[in-house]
Amino acid sequence: MFKFGKKKEDSKKPKVDAHPAKADNGDKIKSFIDKIDEKEGLPVMETEPTPIDSYMLKGKAPKAKGSAWETFKNFAIVFSFLINMITVMLVLGLVVGGLEIKRTIAGPLIGGLYNNFVKMDQATIKTTVSVNGNIPVNDSVTAKFDLPLKQETNVVLSKDTVIRGASVNINGGILQLNNAPTVIFLPKGTVLPVLLDLTVPVDQKIPVNITVPIKNLQVPVAIPLSGTELHTPFASLRDLFAPYNDVVNQIPDSWSQLVSGKK
Repeated sequence: MFKFGKKKEDSKKPKVDAHPAKADNGDKIKSFIDKIDEKEGLPVMETEPTPIDSYMLKGKAPKAKGSAWETFKNFAIVFSFLINMITVMLVLGLVVGGLEIKRTIAGPLIGGLYNNFVKMDQATIKTTVSVNGNIPVNDSVTAKFDLPLKQETNVVLSKDTVIRGASVNINGGILQLNNAPTVIFLPKGTVLPVLLDLTVPVDQKIPVNITVPIKNLQVPVAIPLSGTELHTPFASLRDLFAPYNDVVNQIPDSWSQLVSGKK
């Protein structure tokens, strides 16, 4: 059997640094930094050599550890930045488009429909109707009132009238009588002046049965739609668009309103 291995003589040989010059350079740099710290009044800190210092002392270049992870991390950062930028641009585009749609389409359309339905329900039809023809009137009118009667009139006797117990005054020169009792005879057809002073009560139904001719009679007409059968459909359409109109009114019209939060 043959055994392969290093000779014992080789293990006893002293080790020789392969890069003595580089090790000296590292010590010089460290001592130079320590001198600068002493001049500035800074405490000299004893630190353990870093991997870079070890590599410099040993004269070996550091190997790149985890280079694949660093590459993936850098790619992920750039990719995430691009995604965020695209998302922000899309959001801004949607906001600008939404404001424009609200200002030019949604606002005028929904708001106009809602306001017009409200106005239609509150509207009144006003016009003038021309009436021509004959209008028959068949009715009765109740007349109930007191008629005051005070006037002078002449009464004609329809027959001979005798007035007894009358008193007469006669001044005829030689014959003079004062308050002489006598009987007066008034023949038929005698006209007597009379003063009427009385109140006549009137309570009577007067029948009216006539035909009134009408030619080109202008009659003004005012019909509120809220009191007609059109009120129900107009109110239903108004209530249908009311919630959509409220939502549209809450959307800002411009960037300034969006930032300030005021309408």
